[in-house]
Amino acid sequence: PETSSRPTGGGYDYADTAITGFSLTHVSGVGCPIQGDLPILPTTGPIEPNPARTTVPFSHNDEQASPGSYAVRLGGISTRIATTQRAGVSELDYPAPGNVLFKTGSSQNGNSDATVTVQGPDRVTGSVSSGRFCAHDNTYKLYFAAVFDQPFSSYGTWQGSTTTPGASTAQGPGSGAWVTFGSTHVGMKVAISYVSEANAWLNLRNEIPGWRTEPVAAATRAAWRSYLSKIDITGGTRDQQVQFYTALYHSLLHPNVFSDVNGEYIGFDDKVHHTDRTQYANFSGWDVYRTLIQ
Repeated sequence: PETSSRPTGGGYDYADTAITGFSLTHVSGVGCPIQGDLPILPTTGPIEPNPARTTVPFSHNDEQASPGSYAVRLGGISTRIATTQRAGVSELDYPAPGNVLFKTGSSQNGNSDATVTVQGPDRVTGSVSSGRFCAHDNTYKLYFAAVFDQPFSSYGTWQGSTTTPGASTAQGPGSGAWVTFGSTHVGMKVAISYVSEANAWLNLRNEIPGWRTEPVAAATRAAWRSYLSKIDITGGTRDQQVQFYTALYHSLLHPNVFSDVNGEYIGFDDKVHHTDRTQYANFSGWDVYRTLIQ
């Protein structure tokens, strides 16, 4: 989740009491704003005049988090999320028929461009262009593909404070789209790619075939347990052992997987390349290292 103040180093502040969305990318422990791309936010009631600024209150008493999964109650909406390396699945239980907001033009460090398209009865696609980490010239373009387990009852887009019910496309910083449902239980799957929209769909099909969060969360937790089990320790107190494995977990949060399931990735020459191994990317390794040793 990204909380309302969206601090650097991950976008989440424990002191905040509202969530602005569940972003598809994060970098932990950095000193400048970056990523926090495409906050997705479930809401109830009418669409507000400036949807990009919409937040929903939450309480830490209603939060549950573990590697690969997160759950929270957002203003009465039960939200459960589980992730793989390139995709995520969520189950949303509304107290009454509700909405999902796609804040495409709301990356943490701003956007040079953004696009969103409501495709067909149950799909939303688009892209996000951002970057300039710590005022440098680096940029990136992220594609996404989302599908729901049921058709929309209505939809629309916005640009800044202007909302357009029934519109299916929007573009530019501050843009976004919403979809509304006639049901109180909604399933959503979404995947990303730095190469293309087609690759985002490919990642989604390969990594999350079903609609339930529990199996995905269990598989991701097992993968983390496998990584952490590569080092076995004895001795010390339980608190010291917890500290050791917490530090080991933190050290594995980066670098991030950058290539798609078909091996394609974008190189520094802005061309598509292919690898038979996983390609990784990271921002500001010094900042990540510094947060681990503090």
